[in-house]
Amino acid sequence: MGVDIYDMHKDPQTGFEVKLTGYHPSEKILDFSWSPAGDVFAICEKDGLGSGAKLIWSFYMIVVNEN
Repeated sequence: MGVDIYDMHKDPQTGFEVKLTGYHPSEKILDFSWSPAGDVFAICEKDGLGSGAKLIWSFYMIVVNEN
């Protein structure tokens, strides 16, 4: 059994897209939140140093693969 992480986004040309991203590094993650649906989560990452650092929210979908 494994867990796959996918990146979801809306492309103006092709519409809704889901792409496999694999494992995500944890050292930059500041916050983590599950959706009420349970299969979607969001992470907040800090990009940069000091007061000029950006906070970036990314949304992911979890799919359990039983292969």
